[in-house]
Amino acid sequence: MKKLTRYHKQGFPKEVRKQLMSLNKRYDLKFKKNVSSYISIMIFKEGLYNKQQIEKTFERFRNNHLDMWENMEFNERNLLLMHELDPMKESLTQFTFEGSTIFIPFFDVLMNNLYERKTAILELPQFFKLYKDFNASIIDMGVYGDLPLKHKMSEMEYITKQDDRMVVYYPKNRTFYVFENNKVQIFPFYIKSSLTKEMQEVMADLILSGDDKGILDKAKYYKILSPKLMRRHK
Repeated sequence: MKKLTRYHKQGFPKEVRKQLMSLNKRYDLKFKKNVSSYISIMIFKEGLYNKQQIEKTFERFRNNHLDMWENMEFNERNLLLMHELDPMKESLTQFTFEGSTIFIPFFDVLMNNLYERKTAILELPQFFKLYKDFNASIIDMGVYGDLPLKHKMSEMEYITKQDDRMVVYYPKNRTFYVFENNKVQIFPFYIKSSLTKEMQEVMADLILSGDDKGILDKAKYYKILSPKLMRRHK
């Protein structure tokens, strides 16, 4: 919306953008410099954290039980490991897809099932290498649709979806993003303002309605316009 972008020029936070593109380069993700890519890298970052937490817990458990580890069968190891992992996994962001729990959205369902249910396989050479070298296993995260966003695997706040239009809000730059068919619309508000969850939902509904005057009227009521735009909007 031109009037909003004219008076609110904060854009996407430079420091966040820099961090995300650094991650993009480090893991050779090949994402471009745009909002859609930034969100994808955020989701990747959260999945990477989950992956590393599962791996670290496995390593710690195995090292603490080396005296009996070699004398157990795989299923015995895995069963004991699950008792250690289950409480930790409850603290991780996750969602359900086709009946499976997804902790790592850049891996497919099978790989997620292995990390969740058969974690002891990580000691096998072909899986141990996944600690560092997992690019060949990275999938298009789009297969999971908006589920990663809905389940807080990003700094973006998922607000609503209507047909093919999805609205998210980024608190760090007080901006709503509307995604539709690979296009993005931007609705920024005053950077020093604060929006409650209820305010976010109301503004998202107005944005989807296409009522520009209604958006500005409500934004003025909420005092989320810049002082200059507050004075100029009648």
